[in-house]
Amino acid sequence: RDTQASNPQAEIGIGATVTRGGLLKLERVFVHHNRGGGLAVGGRDSGMELTDVIVRDTLLQSADAGEGTGILAGTTATLTGTRLALERNREAGLAVKGAAAAIEDLTARGTRSTGAFPRGGQGFELVTGGQLTVTRALVDDNQCDGIALAGDGGVVLTDITVRNTHPCLADGFGGQGLSLQEGVSATATRIRVENNRSFGIFADGANTRLTLNDVAALDTAGDEGIGGNGGRYGVGLQAQTGAQIQLSRARVERSREVGVLAIALGKISDSDVVVRETLESDCPPAVCVARAGIGAAALEGGSLVLTTFSITDNAELGLELSDGGTADLQAGEIANNPIGANVQTRDFDLGRIQREVIFRGNTQTIITQFLLLPQLNHPVPCAEITGRRATPPAGRT
Repeated sequence: RDTQASNPQAEIGIGATVTRGGLLKLERVFVHHNRGGGLAVGGRDSGMELTDVIVRDTLLQSADAGEGTGILAGTTATLTGTRLALERNREAGLAVKGAAAAIEDLTARGTRSTGAFPRGGQGFELVTGGQLTVTRALVDDNQCDGIALAGDGGVVLTDITVRNTHPCLADGFGGQGLSLQEGVSATATRIRVENNRSFGIFADGANTRLTLNDVAALDTAGDEGIGGNGGRYGVGLQAQTGAQIQLSRARVERSREVGVLAIALGKISDSDVVVRETLESDCPPAVCVARAGIGAAALEGGSLVLTTFSITDNAELGLELSDGGTADLQAGEIANNPIGANVQTRDFDLGRIQREVIFRGNTQTIITQFLLLPQLNHPVPCAEITGRRATPPAGRT
């Protein structure tokens, strides 16, 4: 504990570092109040094995007010962990950067951004490739993203709860529960994201792929913004810029603006999905004229494929298609909305949304007219996370 930099110009005073083929095994260890990093492993054939470890209150670097990560697994290293608690660290609780990591029974909470990386604060992240498996995790009260995944890597998540993520320090945007970008591939089974900001689950990029089984995205709120301009977004689940999400058994409830959104060539395919009680935007009406409250939408060439679904009790309408957005619906219901479906995509065959689909209790069933929509194609919210150190400092073991 309390490891400091060697002099005022030095960067770090990490609690323990493994490089150059070393192996460190820790059991029942408390790592506290170190400078720049709690634990770090990096380099070919280097490894760290952790059991019953707490990493808490890691400090910023002395020199540039950056880093402060709880655990860093860097290029080509191996990390295993069982029963880890990462609390009140900076930039990331756990950062996997080109390493292979397998973690069971993880708590990551209270991570915050820094001045050097104001879009940091992730509970845990994978960037610049690598492999990450996390089984049983609580990710709570972090900043910008609860979980951020980016780069050419593979991720498997099982039995995960992500909640209460705060917007980014940089601009009041973000606060996603789960964010994917830059071609990462991930599978998540039994994942619950609730009370996050901007997006519950967000996927961006042409090669980004996410498979979700047994998922709940609940109570996603709008961003905070700056100068009274907050309250925008609040989307439960979004795929954009060519990203693809495959869902099986999902609940998306009490989102803001849109529950499920495929936009800018994003694609969402799901079966056994319930989308309900999407609320209007929380943005001040003087700032955001379009209020939305849409259950599911495909915009700007996005596409939805829904089978065995229910879209009900949304504030404005059940389904919106516009600007080349398409949907193929089968064996479901769209019910109890002011408007069942609004189709603005030119030359769209309405039969594609009526195959064994029941429309009931809507004030209007299907309309084809212009409706003003909020700006929904969001800039990538965690673009800065790839800029941090990928390996521990050379020469430290």
